[in-house]
Amino acid sequence: DLILYTYNFFNALIGMPLLLAFSPVVASNVTVLLATFLSALGAYLLALDTLPRARPDLPRGHLRLAAALAGVIYAFASNRAIYAALGHYDMVTTQWLPFYALYLLRTLRQPRIKNAALAGLFFAMASYAEMIFASFLALLSIILLLVSWRGLRERGKALLYAGLAALVAVVIWSPALVPIGREFTRGNYALEGWGESIKLSADAVGLVSPTDLNPLLADNDATGQAWRAELRAVEQGQGRFGDINTVFLGWVTLALALIGAFAARRKLALWIWAAVVFGALALGPLLQVNGRFRFSVDNLLPEGVTVPLPFILLHYIPFISANRAPNRNSVILMLALAVLAAYGVAWVMAWTGRRGEETSPVLPKRRGRGNPAPTMLSVVLAAFIILEHLSIPLPTTDAAIPDVYRNIAAEPGDFTIMQLPLGWRNSFGALGSEQTNLQYFQTAHAKAMIGGNISRAPAFKMAYFGRIPLFKALTDLEMYKEVDAETDQAARAQAADLMTLYNVRYFITTPPIAGRYPYQDTWQQTEQYAKEVLPLDPAPVWQADGYTVYRVNQPPVVLPFRLDLGAAGNDSNSPLGFQDW
Repeated sequence: DLILYTYNFFNALIGMPLLLAFSPVVASNVTVLLATFLSALGAYLLALDTLPRARPDLPRGHLRLAAALAGVIYAFASNRAIYAALGHYDMVTTQWLPFYALYLLRTLRQPRIKNAALAGLFFAMASYAEMIFASFLALLSIILLLVSWRGLRERGKALLYAGLAALVAVVIWSPALVPIGREFTRGNYALEGWGESIKLSADAVGLVSPTDLNPLLADNDATGQAWRAELRAVEQGQGRFGDINTVFLGWVTLALALIGAFAARRKLALWIWAAVVFGALALGPLLQVNGRFRFSVDNLLPEGVTVPLPFILLHYIPFISANRAPNRNSVILMLALAVLAAYGVAWVMAWTGRRGEETSPVLPKRRGRGNPAPTMLSVVLAAFIILEHLSIPLPTTDAAIPDVYRNIAAEPGDFTIMQLPLGWRNSFGALGSEQTNLQYFQTAHAKAMIGGNISRAPAFKMAYFGRIPLFKALTDLEMYKEVDAETDQAARAQAADLMTLYNVRYFITTPPIAGRYPYQDTWQQTEQYAKEVLPLDPAPVWQADGYTVYRVNQPPVVLPFRLDLGAAGNDSNSPLGFQDW
């Protein structure tokens, strides 16, 4: 069932009219830019709603400038840019998180139907963008409620309207939530072990290390060499960190947030707690420092000791345990830091104003709107924040669909195509060198294809392909491995029958994408093996723009046709990898 795929329903809703009227490029770019603008607006409104209660002494204009800095931090933080560069648009659609926090806080302070309804609406919209946002916002809600509890005037009424917000969220999200819950309870989607939670955790050093997309602070240039080098280092297991550094807090951002937290530790306690909790969760199950999570403590243990962190607890909570990417908690961490930093800016404005009054006979006459110092200060701070989080040039993807796929689309009949790179991927791992743009090309040719990406799949479905000798041989070659003699013999024996079983009409070798490994290194060797093993016409039927297409000669089906699924529950006796039949 594909309900657990990361659809990003909100972007689909916005992008579909743009896709039909213009192109995928326009639809994609507009949704990303819209998410960035609305993220800035939401964080600005949230900070502007918070600051007057914390700094009632400052003019409204100064508070707006400070709140604007919160919008800059949240919208242009490098974690959003990294996710955009990686193609994780669900983690870029962050705009509804601050709007939900804003209206939940208003619901607690001023229990009204409007506030509760809007809080529920924004919760649902965030959940439609990314399922994991629902668990993030649920935890944030608990933090906000617990920390605000003592200061609430109408506690019973606040709880009642918070419940109304939850009901609205469930009702609006129910078209997706109901089948999601049903599939989670029926399907075998349990996370095996800890998944890649160690790899996908934020590193303590990474929190204060600029990302490789920053052209000023990283060894980058107009071609994005630092980014490509880091991608390859991670692929080879030689990166400085376990994965791409997705969470850089920013030096100026962190300094301002610490000032705000220290100066208003009581008034902003809820955002301090939010930053602490989500910051700890972003670090994952074990503390990592500069790529290491095992530390030698005077030879206490030969293999070193580890430092467990709170994320471990989430592993034992049903459904929540499906989140195997701790670094994604950074979306709430950066929101909390943005609010704290806004107060830090406001505090600096007030401090510089007082210092100016003490040292200058002129500044006291220019207080309020006439004083240019707060504006100049906010502009300078905004410039520094943008520079430290700067992420240019963002990698782009060619959205043009090759002509070969349009030709295949025009060919009548239902059949399958098989392509290199050949691979399968879900949220927990990959088999082979999967390349997602091949699935995008499928929107043009509309034929079945072998391989692809899905957010979640039961473990036995992924294992099925890995146990088929032909697929194992090809994916091993793609991943720098040699094909053992037993696998090679079985692959050659079953190749023709598999082409008939899957009704494969064309075999296509696609050109490697620069900087995408391992396929860039292994495609020629893998293609040569496929040409030796598969029943292909000697000459290609199409060869242009790096694409080579061979027609597959399927052997005729001999009736009666017998498919051996193996013994029930015995994987080793399942020639085609089926189990539990």
